Amino acid sequence: GGTYVWYPSGSFLYNTVSAAQREAAVSEELVKDIRATGLVSYRYETAQGLATKVLHVYDMELPRNWRPFNGNGEIDGFTLMKIPDMLNDMRNHPENWKPNSMIVNIDLAMRRGYITPDDPDYLELAHSLRVSEPHLDLEHYIGHMRDGR
Repeated sequence: GGTYVWYPSGSFLYNTVSAAQREAAVSEELVKDIRATGLVSYRYETAQGLATKVLHVYDMELPRNWRPFNGNGEIDGFTLMKIPDMLNDMRNHPENWKPNSMIVNIDLAMRRGYITPDDPDYLELAHSLRVSEPHLDLEHYIGHMRDGR
């Protein structure tokens, strides 16, 4: 993994497009059709205690013949995998996957119907894609929605 730079003045979409262009040399033409599909979150332990990470998820359709190029030298390589093969690899070789990559790809597999409610682990997986904070001040968020913020 590389160092990620989040620009305070940029939006989540801007940061996503910027990362795609830097890390995989995705052209401006291809990123114009990128779309937000939701978010996933997880908790992990740090020296200061538990931290929560929220990942905004975007999808982008790519032409069949398109191949990524290591744009900034931070990526070891790219492997094109079919979703069932990817799921199998994550099950059998989790050490090859970063946890944040796994959670985003599980979300993708669920949205595309490769993991369905008929799968025995579906409910546990669906629940684990989003962690909840101990306290959510709904009045605060409702006020922001009313104010257009």
